Amino acid sequence: MGEFRKVERLSQLPRGTIVKHIADDRTFVVVANYGNRVTAVANVDITHPPEWLWFDESSAVGKT
Repeated sequence: MGEFRKVERLSQLPRGTIVKHIADDRTFVVVANYGNRVTAVANVDITHPPEWLWFDESSAVGKT
């Protein structure tokens, strides 16, 4: 099982890495790493499918 470790360099955070803030334990997923900064997003558990919509990019193919 994995464990959280101290971030020493932003370069060690590739896309898909889960990071946790030390002050309040919020977790985020890295979506981009630009070397001098990292973009990460919060996650949410989805448990009831009827409450959600998803963007189907393929439905727009060929439409102008």
